[in-house]
Amino acid sequence: MLPLAGLVEREAQWLRRVAAAPGCFGWEPGDIDVVARLLLAAWNVTPGRRFLEVGCGIGTKMQLAQNLGFNTFGIEIVPELAAEARREGLNVIGVDARSWPGYAEFDTVYVNHPLLDSSAEQEFERELHQAMRPGSVLVAVNDCGPPEGWESVVDERSAWRGVWVKPWP
Repeated sequence: MLPLAGLVEREAQWLRRVAAAPGCFGWEPGDIDVVARLLLAAWNVTPGRRFLEVGCGIGTKMQLAQNLGFNTFGIEIVPELAAEARREGLNVIGVDARSWPGYAEFDTVYVNHPLLDSSAEQEFERELHQAMRPGSVLVAVNDCGPPEGWESVVDERSAWRGVWVKPWP
C-alpha cells in the first residue's frame, strides 16, 4: 500500500503526464482529496468492497481505494500504462472498457471519462450503467451522472461528479 504522501506525489506526476499527452482536454480532476471524499462516500453505502477503476492508467485511484480498504481492480487498454500499474502491485486487466463483460462483478465502479471521443463516451456510459448490477455504486467524475432513478449519495453534477447507487428493479 502506498502511503498517502507518496500517493499525492504519484497523482501529481500522473496529472502532469496527462496534461502533456496529445489530445488531452483536461478531464482529470485536479485534487486527489476530491476523489478521496467521493470514495469515502461510496465506502459508506457500498454493499461490498470490490472496486473497479475503468481506464485506470497508472492506478492512482486504485491505490487510494486500497488505502480506504477496497479490494481493487482496474481495466486499462494502453499496455504501457497497465504494465506501470502492475509494477505497483495493482490488479489490472488489459482490455477495452467498451467490450468488457465484467462490470456486474463489482460493488463500486469508478469512472473518469475514459474515452476521448464524446459520442463514444456517451454510448459507453449508457452501456456501463446497464451492465452494473442493482445495488452497486457508481463514482463518476467529469460525467453528467447516471440515468434517472439512481439514488444520489453525493450529487455534484454542477462540478461534473458524484456518487450514485443503481436501483433494484
